[in-house]
Amino acid sequence: VVIEFESGSRFHAEDTIEDDTYYESFILLRVGKSRGDSFYRVIMDEEETPYLELEDILGHWLEFEVDCSPERMYCQAIMFPSERIYWIDGQEMQLGDSDVESKNKPLGQNQLIFREGKLWLRYDIFEKWLPLYSVWSLKYYSVALQPYFLTIEQRKEERVANRIRERKKREQAKRLRAIPPETPANDPTVETRYQFGLGKSSTEDGQNFIALSDLGADLYKGHFLLSAQAQQSENGSDADIGFWRYQKLHGKRYYLLDVGHTSSNSDLLLGPLDLKNGIRIDQIKKEKGAGTFDYTGHTIADSEVDIYHNGFLIVSGVADESGRYRIPSTFASGGDIFTIKLYHPDGSESVETIRIAPDSARILPVGQWDHQLVLGQLNDESGNNHGLFSSRYGINDHFTMGTHLVSLPYNLDDSFTALKLDFAWRALQGVNVLTETYSHPEGMDWSAQIDIVAIGEHNFQVNFINFADFSPLLQVPGNSNNKRQQYSLIHSYQLGRWRTLAILEVSNDSSGVTWNVDRRVNRFMNLSFETLYKQVDEGEKLVGFSIANTTDFSDTMSLNLRASANEDNYQASGLFRKQASENKKIDYNLGFTVSKLDDPFYSLGATWHISKHILASLSVLKDEFIFNFSWRGAWASNLDQKIWDDFALGSITGRVMSPPDEDGNISPLSDVVIWAESKKAITDANGEYRITDLPPHQKIQLKIDPNSLDATIAPKEPSRMVLLRPGTVYDFSPEITWTAGLDGVVFNRQKLLPDAKIQIRDGEQNTIQVIFIEADGFFLAEGLTPGKYSLHIVDGGMDVTPLEIEVPENTDWIPALELHVD
Repeated sequence: VVIEFESGSRFHAEDTIEDDTYYESFILLRVGKSRGDSFYRVIMDEEETPYLELEDILGHWLEFEVDCSPERMYCQAIMFPSERIYWIDGQEMQLGDSDVESKNKPLGQNQLIFREGKLWLRYDIFEKWLPLYSVWSLKYYSVALQPYFLTIEQRKEERVANRIRERKKREQAKRLRAIPPETPANDPTVETRYQFGLGKSSTEDGQNFIALSDLGADLYKGHFLLSAQAQQSENGSDADIGFWRYQKLHGKRYYLLDVGHTSSNSDLLLGPLDLKNGIRIDQIKKEKGAGTFDYTGHTIADSEVDIYHNGFLIVSGVADESGRYRIPSTFASGGDIFTIKLYHPDGSESVETIRIAPDSARILPVGQWDHQLVLGQLNDESGNNHGLFSSRYGINDHFTMGTHLVSLPYNLDDSFTALKLDFAWRALQGVNVLTETYSHPEGMDWSAQIDIVAIGEHNFQVNFINFADFSPLLQVPGNSNNKRQQYSLIHSYQLGRWRTLAILEVSNDSSGVTWNVDRRVNRFMNLSFETLYKQVDEGEKLVGFSIANTTDFSDTMSLNLRASANEDNYQASGLFRKQASENKKIDYNLGFTVSKLDDPFYSLGATWHISKHILASLSVLKDEFIFNFSWRGAWASNLDQKIWDDFALGSITGRVMSPPDEDGNISPLSDVVIWAESKKAITDANGEYRITDLPPHQKIQLKIDPNSLDATIAPKEPSRMVLLRPGTVYDFSPEITWTAGLDGVVFNRQKLLPDAKIQIRDGEQNTIQVIFIEADGFFLAEGLTPGKYSLHIVDGGMDVTPLEIEVPENTDWIPALELHVD
């Protein structure tokens, strides 16, 4: 069978006597890093140009999914995982692919031939059609195809390598967590932050004077925090301690001790209670689990608060005059992340992060107890008392039981006592069940929650709640809107930049469904759309929708827009905020609200940072003008070590000096990079540096970036773990030492596989370096600090006894080491 080329650019196939136009040959074929058969069969033309069998190259060597019809002169192949389709048509004389931006390319004469019932494509056409590069060598009689994509085998190898890397990362992180952290000196640290403001409103006579103050003290390895405010105006004066708390973490027999303002945890039947003049003791750390998420935090009074859920902005608000703010009830799946960005009145910023436990967060290790005590007064006008004592026990790895004695406020001026039981059961991996019951004089309340996180990126939650007819729990503050019977099904799904949340709720007097879709357009913008349908038993219906856009034009500029509507009302609002960037002194915001039922509302605010201590602001609220002039300041007992507005956070300072020279002299090292987790600093000409705004009560790894040091020196210790407390400063001045090198020979190198390497491990068997072994067995390593090491041959296909060595002090090279392969 011979393919002839006719005019009109059409192929024509017919049975004919075979001629000498094409003949078979055998060449060396290489595809990527794989070596083909030395006698790979191809078709040659008279000029010795090879043609490769199309279906074999696409399907076997490049691992595409291939569908060819040789008689029709047509073939197509699917590349995975992109699922991009590549096609070639010998009748239309074209080739192309499914990319909408790609253009079809012409296929010339004698480039695709039909022979022996198969299609053969000239070697150089592959690179014009597919993402690869081809080379034909007549000297070596070989064809090399170098793909610009990963084949299945390469993807498998990459996945294996990724798993190995991730396992090593987890092992390293586990080792780091096990290292006892160092803490700053135990000297008490006291710091204050204060602000005085004089305001004048266009709608009121006289001036308004306000004073705000925060006091923080690091005492007995705990932190005392107090916030107070005083106000004087024409209408009178008042002063109040809005917030106080002494908190101590990581005690010998407990994880948390809270005295003062604190809160209780939410459960399936009750939300959290905000308490004052209370005490809370947790034996172990309480993780946030999947389900309804409530959170009350504390920051500087009147700070703006932006709360992001998995990168999507869910609420913007302002902390009250005592500094409290709250994340409203929202659904969270296991593994979710809440990011809280705080914009303080003095122009500074801070960020907090909360991670949701990937399982129910109630399963304890087998045999472990968890006790908790919470006592205090409700932080409202009633001041009723609340008390809780609970004990939970891990029966086995999948089942935990808890017993709780609870005293709850009732009817605003009374309280009642209830016994609570709960069970947490990990039915399957990724399937968790929680049940709770409250027993009280009016009967029994019960609830159940099932979390399913085992279906890819899908998260399901089923809730059942049943209150007794006259349950006092329905009259607990913050719980009065609960229905007597409630059932809900919640589904959340996140894939890349998309997130959906669907909630179906049925109660004893109503039913409804809510559907929310979020799209993260890029790292600066996200869109949200929500629709709601609700129907009550009397037949009343409510249909509404809302759409929101959040755009962060930069780290200092953002725009939030929102529009909502239902049958009775519509509303649109927006807020544009521009924070003062570096070396700038003015920040401002512009907001508006337009509603069908209310008059339009507009606001404009601008703050001028005249100096570090003095600022002026102007606010325009509809038809009211408010001018404020403020003076702010701070003081700390360790102010010489930390920046003045680094309040209630930790700092790292230090100095990096060179190792002694031959005369014993040392000198400061400049431009050395110091890392504290993801934050870094660079030493100045005196070798000094400072890293501020570090979170307290968290382990932080400190280390020098080795790339910022000369190759002849290195730190004696690779890293250090520290645990900072609020307001404290830790000195990290790592000792620098001269480094040494070594060389040697692996005897009987030919017995090892070609990929054999040498791992250099320290005395604790941590891998320090991996070096290659040359073909003649020679190896070389540099940058080793004084200490004991072992040299291990890996990937060699056989076990080799490690070589133990020691690098002494003041040694620059260890030559002629010998590693013998038996």
